[in-house]
Amino acid sequence: MHECVHRHPTRAHQSRHRAGFGAFIGSTIEWFDFYIYGTAAALVFDKVFFPELDGPIGTLVAFATFWVGFLARPIGGVIFGHYGDRLGRKKTLTPRRASRCCTGPSPSRARPSATPSPR
Repeated sequence: MHECVHRHPTRAHQSRHRAGFGAFIGSTIEWFDFYIYGTAAALVFDKVFFPELDGPIGTLVAFATFWVGFLARPIGGVIFGHYGDRLGRKKTLTPRRASRCCTGPSPSRARPSATPSPR
């Protein structure tokens, strides 16, 4: 019979697993973000942000904003990747996360300001 050798994972092995799991989670969140944005662009954004444009034109303009975000992603990856390598990933990701959270409460065309108007 052969002996059962119990191997303990090395730090490099654990680090690879952790990096792979982090990449999986990041890709999943990013895919979900684009999925939700694309769905909202198809169903809602034309009516909320472009009400003056008729039907299919408003939808195409909403999809154009989706396209710009999809196009800007690799450009931002190159720029923030460069600074991430020089300054550190955490210092670079914090402003990106903050700016992303600020886009959520964007005002619609009916209310052009995020602050209430004085009466």
